[in-house]
Amino acid sequence: MVLSHAHIDHSGNLPNLVKQGYSGPIFCTNATKDLTETMGRRLAEIATIGGLSAHAGQDALVEYAAEIKNSAEYIFLVYGEEKGVLPLKEKLKENRVKHVFYPTIHTSVEL
Repeated sequence: MVLSHAHIDHSGNLPNLVKQGYSGPIFCTNATKDLTETMGRRLAEIATIGGLSAHAGQDALVEYAAEIKNSAEYIFLVYGEEKGVLPLKEKLKENRVKHVFYPTIHTSVEL
């Protein structure tokens, strides 16, 4: 594989490719390697799940979170109405998923 540069739309897919079984070499410049490794330490741990809501997809979200609860440092619940997200947050806590956050608008978090 040739990684032309470290922009997120290129290097951000590397964890997905590895998860799908890619284990071959990655060819890139030293600068791209350094930046990708720096970003990768953070990005490899970030997962987004599209198409599920705190209402309709709650069981699938709880199941997913339960599977990763020992490897995830934090789980952030974003995009959603409070009336749907807060019960989901409580259900996650009931399933012993730690460090679940529902940040309010304009909240920043240092990872």
